[in-house]
Amino acid sequence: HKRIAASIKENRNPYLEPKASRNAWLPKNAKISEEAETLLFVGCTMAYRAQKIAQSIVRILNNGVDFMISNEENCCGSVLLRGGQRELAKELAAYNVKMFESKGIKKVITGCPGCYRTFVKDYPSLLGRKLNFKVAHTSHVLKELLEKGEIQPKGVRLRVTYHDPCHLGRHSHIY
Repeated sequence: HKRIAASIKENRNPYLEPKASRNAWLPKNAKISEEAETLLFVGCTMAYRAQKIAQSIVRILNNGVDFMISNEENCCGSVLLRGGQRELAKELAAYNVKMFESKGIKKVITGCPGCYRTFVKDYPSLLGRKLNFKVAHTSHVLKELLEKGEIQPKGVRLRVTYHDPCHLGRHSHIY
């Protein structure tokens, strides 16, 4: 737990990865706005461990969503909260919310269930106030884009199993 906290303080992520490479996964042809009111909060896991998911999310959002990504993004603090390190998590919450508000962000989208739960359930409690922006998981955004006809899934004949992440299902009632 101490090593994770030290990495988050130094590198802005729990994976001991250099903060300078946080957005190295970003496709060169991605349409990322400089002034959007919607921010894609990539999160540590997608930035460093699940980069193909982050790239897919950007490709999908490029079909009708004006959004930005911030180089100032910090870890959301979920791993700290689950490990009992509440004070550092509170610092991260204050930093992230201040950054969102300074950029005029009205909506934060995240593909990470842990980030989603942390923003929706933990930040208001940690900061003692309601957030001035909406938070959406990518599953919400995908549903909206499908309903508007802005994305069309290709037919694929596969048998799959979907794992409903605890932070979405049990903790946030999103199934």
